[in-house]
Amino acid sequence: MGAYAIPNLAVHATFWGGAAINPSVAYTSALGSGSAATSGASVFAWGLGGGLTYVVAPLNLYFTGSLGVGLLSASSIRAGITTTASASAGFAFILGLGKQWAVGRTWGFGISAQVGWQSNADDHNGTTPGLAWSTPQGALLFSVTYH
Repeated sequence: MGAYAIPNLAVHATFWGGAAINPSVAYTSALGSGSAATSGASVFAWGLGGGLTYVVAPLNLYFTGSLGVGLLSASSIRAGITTTASASAGFAFILGLGKQWAVGRTWGFGISAQVGWQSNADDHNGTTPGLAWSTPQGALLFSVTYH
């Protein structure tokens, strides 16, 4: 949902989300750092925020960005037992670049690439104060537009 504030510049609300199945995990602590592969685990990241999109009109090229609140949850299955956890709401952003092509007077097709990042404190882990999750994100998106 959004509106053009001035020609070629839209202000909008943004909702985004994604999932990683069996992700790799990298960690850094006072005791050292390392990485580990997971099995039977899923991580879900999503966010809600506000953003700006600038359209280069003659080319139908656009740049977009949003700042907001990111949420993070994870689940794992071991020995048939499902464990779920969530982190506190944190800072999140996404940036993107896209292109639209007109197909007739009322249809358009597009492609865009987005990158993002979010950070969430893990307040539910009593054994490691200050634990935080940093989640980089990336996506290639295709769109069909009717106007």
